[in-house]
Amino acid sequence: MVKVKNVLLTTTALVGTVTVANSQVAKADVTNVPQPTTNEVVQKRSATDIKADYDKATKEQTEAQVTADQAKEKLDKGATEVAKAQDDVKTAQQNVTEATNTKAEATPENIAKVQSQITEQSEVIKDKEAKLAQADKKVKEAQTKVTDAEPKVDQAQQNVDQAQTTVDQAQQKVDEAQDILNGTNADKLQNDLENAKNEVDQNQQNVTDKQFANQTAKDEHESAKNELESAKTENDQAQADLKDKETNASNAQANLDKANDQVNQAQNKLDELTADNVVNTINMGSDYNKYIGFLYYDENGNIQTDQEKYNKLVEARHEIEHLNQFQHNPKEEQIMVDPTNLSAEQLRELNLWIVDLLNQIPSQLGYDTHYVVTQQTIDYAKVIADASTSAGFNHSQEALDKGYDYVHGANFQSESIGTSYNKVISLDLLKFRIYGVILDMLFADEGSNWGHADHLSTRFMYRFGAKEIYFGFAIDGNGTLHFESFIPEDKAFVDQGGILNTPKEDNKEQQIAEAKANLAQAKDAQTKAQIAHQNASQALQDAQNKAQTASQKLSEAQQRVAQKEQALNGSFIALQQAQDALKTSQAKLAQAKEAVDNLNADTQEKQAKLDEAKAQLKTAKQNLADKQQVLEKAKATMASVKQDLAKAQAGLTTAKEDVTTAKNNLAKLQSKLESYRLAGKALEQAQAELDVANEHLEKTKATYAILNDGYEAAKAVLATKQQKAEALKKQYEQLSAREKTEHLLDKVEQTETKNPDTSSTPNVQAKTKGQSNVTDVYHETLTPDQGVQTVSDKQKKVLDKNVAQTTSLEKNSVATVAPLPQTGARSESWITFLGALLVSALGTLGVVKRRSQLKK
Repeated sequence: MVKVKNVLLTTTALVGTVTVANSQVAKADVTNVPQPTTNEVVQKRSATDIKADYDKATKEQTEAQVTADQAKEKLDKGATEVAKAQDDVKTAQQNVTEATNTKAEATPENIAKVQSQITEQSEVIKDKEAKLAQADKKVKEAQTKVTDAEPKVDQAQQNVDQAQTTVDQAQQKVDEAQDILNGTNADKLQNDLENAKNEVDQNQQNVTDKQFANQTAKDEHESAKNELESAKTENDQAQADLKDKETNASNAQANLDKANDQVNQAQNKLDELTADNVVNTINMGSDYNKYIGFLYYDENGNIQTDQEKYNKLVEARHEIEHLNQFQHNPKEEQIMVDPTNLSAEQLRELNLWIVDLLNQIPSQLGYDTHYVVTQQTIDYAKVIADASTSAGFNHSQEALDKGYDYVHGANFQSESIGTSYNKVISLDLLKFRIYGVILDMLFADEGSNWGHADHLSTRFMYRFGAKEIYFGFAIDGNGTLHFESFIPEDKAFVDQGGILNTPKEDNKEQQIAEAKANLAQAKDAQTKAQIAHQNASQALQDAQNKAQTASQKLSEAQQRVAQKEQALNGSFIALQQAQDALKTSQAKLAQAKEAVDNLNADTQEKQAKLDEAKAQLKTAKQNLADKQQVLEKAKATMASVKQDLAKAQAGLTTAKEDVTTAKNNLAKLQSKLESYRLAGKALEQAQAELDVANEHLEKTKATYAILNDGYEAAKAVLATKQQKAEALKKQYEQLSAREKTEHLLDKVEQTETKNPDTSSTPNVQAKTKGQSNVTDVYHETLTPDQGVQTVSDKQKKVLDKNVAQTTSLEKNSVATVAPLPQTGARSESWITFLGALLVSALGTLGVVKRRSQLKK
């Protein structure tokens, strides 16, 4: 049996451009389908219409400027990353150089030499440490001598002070004995006696008062001590309660931390599941399906064009395009791929991603069709793509035949191709390009008679009653995108391994739902833990307040005890002072009595007292001289031992520095030996780090190149938008001026009609016959050459095959107006003159509006 292979071949260029396709649907040749002409879609345009287009173009220009600014910002960041990566490479290269030098030095001879140096340095350290121990011993011995000498100096000083006091007292007795012998100061001695008696009485009363104050201080001190004991008990209880509450709060915090960790784990799990859940969609709008069927078969079986549906489809597609915006994936922006050399896993991921997009379309159009992917359909597309590389950007029947043979036969083989990158780019950018090509095939396919749209939307297969369509995608060596589909003849072969699940068909949504449920459960437990923690925290706060109050009371009680104890000590000192004063006054009273008694003694006895006093003074002075001599000797000894201590401490410091230096030298030698031993591994590691740095540098450069392409593309788009806006502005100004001129001309005609001049009538006649008005025409024309004249060569390369839209004001026909004859009517001269000016202006602006002849 001979089997017919039905083939649909469609082609598209870059996103936003359209090229003519060679299309076949079954036996119908769509290349012969009647196309709508330019004149058939021409619409009359007013200044208001142009103004609306100008406003829209201005808005698009602003948006393009924002996009260009954002692209520039990303480009600047990319430059910073490249600079940083270059610095990292430089550092890594230096490390490799150092590691290479170290490895070169790590000879057996050098290793043995360093080992010998380490042994020698270890002996040096031992010697330095022995000297350090000796220096430390000397410091301790010197410190001991200083410590022993200090109390001797203090005691000698005290002895000198005491001896001086004895001398002073002995001198006073000598002076008094001399006065008694001379008989002077008798009245003074009697007064001193009376004063001494009074002083004793006063001091006796003072002692009594101080004894009472001392007893009062004792009682108050005892009371404060009792209050302190009570405060201690209360504080101990409060602190014990605080400890319990702290334990409870700590447990509550631990439970809360655990609950928080569980929430974080659940949230992280959910985030992990949704992190890459960047969803791209295709919205077909509400009118697409109404007008896509503009091609139909007439009663004779010929393909015809429904012009009205075609025009409405062109109008509708512009609005639908804006409903579809690619959603970028930051993670995939960091993944670099080679479109012409994708791994099996990368190609599989792209196939599933594309099918997920395409399967959103049929249900929106009312079709019950859908695409499926198996490993064999992916291989089928790759076989065709690999065989198509030599064909360039063209369909290859030979390649399709190889795909046919690979799957053991296929019906309704369909292929759409589009251009893409043939250099290393990010996975996100590759998906962005594929997404744009698909949108272009669906919504900007006039040049291909909507063959791509028929293919990818499954409308082609839907008309043949197909339900399940097998799909494969691959990229050939030129970077051309191949969208392949077919109905297998050997379904068992193609279905080997089963149909692959797309992201929306696997259990990820179920996993996300479970993750959300787990997160909700964890948050509920977290809420309970938070409440328990709040209660425990409040109880802890109360206990802390109570403990703080108790601690404050304890502190105040301790302060009172300290104050009372200080007061008690003060009262005791005051009592002692009063008692000492009483003793001193009593001694003075005895001395005063003795002085009065001596005053009343005979001369011989007074002389004996004076001689005795002088003898005591001499003895006291000699004793003072001896004590001073001992003090000077003690001070000299102290100065000597302090000097010895300073020398010993200086020696100790030097010994410590010597030990530190020796140990540092040993550490350097050991480090050097270790670097010799690990030189090989260190060099490998340094080289690996250099490789990583170089790889990262290449990636950052590649990313920078992509960002630069994006920036250049954004600038090119901006230039196009600016040119379009300027053109529309100029057209608006011209058309607005023309409409104003026509309005004035209408007034002229109305005036001349109301006031005809029968003696002299201007004869204005069209060059061609016929009274019908010629319509002013304005339309937008898609051409490959217009709109890119001001774009730089670099931007042209980025735009690649993009086609820019420009606008043009066309003058389809021009009426010739005969000159107005002279007239002598003064009342109409201004009208004639104005009319001539207006007609001249109309001719200059290209206005084509035919006027009726003025009748006599």
